[in-house]
Amino acid sequence: MNTPEKNPVIKSGSSSTISSTQNNEDTKIPETNKNGEIDEIIASCRYNSLNWKNTLFSYNVQGEELIVIHVPGDGSCLLHSIVRAYYIPYIQGFTMDKNKKKSFDRVKFISSLRRDLSIKLGNKIDPKISDSPIWYDDLNEGLWKELSESNTVPNKKSKHLHKLRDIRTEFSLTSMKKILNSAAFLDSKFFEFFSRVLGKDLYVLSQHNKDVYIFGSDIEKIYQTRDSIVILWTVNHFELIAIKIGLEINTLFHPEHNFIKTIQKRMKVLTKKS
Repeated sequence: MNTPEKNPVIKSGSSSTISSTQNNEDTKIPETNKNGEIDEIIASCRYNSLNWKNTLFSYNVQGEELIVIHVPGDGSCLLHSIVRAYYIPYIQGFTMDKNKKKSFDRVKFISSLRRDLSIKLGNKIDPKISDSPIWYDDLNEGLWKELSESNTVPNKKSKHLHKLRDIRTEFSLTSMKKILNSAAFLDSKFFEFFSRVLGKDLYVLSQHNKDVYIFGSDIEKIYQTRDSIVILWTVNHFELIAIKIGLEINTLFHPEHNFIKTIQKRMKVLTKKS
C-alpha cells in the first residue's frame, strides 16, 4: 500500500504545483496514520462496488473489494481520477496554512493543471539538451505528429477528404494544446502524455468489455515500474478504481501489488493476440 503524496508531480513554481520528475526529492509526505491512509476522508468518498465475475478480466481476492470512486464528469474526469488517486490536498479537499485548514478547490486546480499541461506539450522533454524533441513529437512513437502531417487519403473520392482533414486537425499540436487548455473532454490520446509527465503508470479497465484496455504502442515508455493508478473507462467518462479492505481504501498501488500483476498478466495475453 503506497502513501498518498503531497505533490502530484508539472514544473516547479507552476500554478498547479506539479513536477515532471518521477521522484521529486522536494516532495514531502505529510504525517498519516500507521497504514499510510487518511481514513476518515477516504472512507467517506462516494463509490460503488465493481462486481466483475466470469468476465474477460477479473480480480477476486478474499477480503479485498474492487470499487469505483466517482469523480466529476466535467470533461476533465481523466485528470480528476489520476489526481484523486494520490494528491493529498485533492483527496482531503483542503490544505493547511499556519495550522488552519484552507479550502482546496479541486475544479480550479484541475483547470490550472490543464493549462500547465497544454504549455508543457509543446516544450522540450529535456530543456538541457539542445536537440531534445518536444513532448508532442515523441508521443505514441511520433504517431500523433505523423497523423497531423499525413497526406494519405483513404479514398480519392471527395467525400473522404473531410476525414483526412479531421484527422489532421484532431492530432495536431495546436489542436491538442487547445483541448488541454479548455474544458473539452480529455480522451485516450492523452494517456501516455499524462503517464510520463505525472510519473505514474496508468492502467485502464473498460466497463464495456469488462477487460483491460491497452493504449499506445510504446509500452516501455508508458510502463516503467512506477507507482500505479487504475482507471475505469465507461462511455465518455473515466473514474478511479480502488481496493477497499475494511475501512481502508487503496488508490495508489506499488508496481508489485497483486492487482497490478494481474492486470499485467492479462495485458501480455492481449498483446500476443494483436
